[in-house]
Amino acid sequence: MWFVPILIPILGLAATKIPTNPRNVAVTAAESSDAYPTRIAMLDLFKRRHAVRTYQARAIKRIELADILAAADSAPSAGGLKAREIRVVTDEKTRQRLAQAALGQEFVAQAPVVLVFWAVPSRSAVKYGERGRSLFALQDATIAASFAWLQAVASGLGACWVGAFDDDAVNAVFRGDIGRDWRPIALLPIGYAAE
Repeated sequence: MWFVPILIPILGLAATKIPTNPRNVAVTAAESSDAYPTRIAMLDLFKRRHAVRTYQARAIKRIELADILAAADSAPSAGGLKAREIRVVTDEKTRQRLAQAALGQEFVAQAPVVLVFWAVPSRSAVKYGERGRSLFALQDATIAASFAWLQAVASGLGACWVGAFDDDAVNAVFRGDIGRDWRPIALLPIGYAAE
């Protein structure tokens, strides 16, 4: 059986192993490449994804941004409620404000596009109560951000998940345009990598 080490800090464990081939099926070299090109393509995509913190000045294409947003929108959500919201930021002044809210991480402003992901707890709580409010909305936003990042990589772009920011400062940037209970979950600067 194949195993991959992972860290589980929530449980206080240094590391544990999970099976990557739970059925313990023998896979030949031919089966792992030629017979499953989509599987390999996905694995390649996952391996190419990394945090990019230096971007070229050129804008990304509208079709690329549309694909990224479509990927985020296709992400699963609890009960199909999509207890998440996304804002697309392209103007320099707002990107600068987000970089300040992100504790001075200037690469946030350098990227030509920043996606901001919020969890919307009240939307999930309607159906799932407190668990929807405290967990499912958070999961909805994080899954959408993950799908967006992977689509950016598939489009030949770079991105970086930014979770270090002041929640109130991020929300202040969008005051009047967001709900009172929206919780910022991630900033995702996107652009052509300069590294």
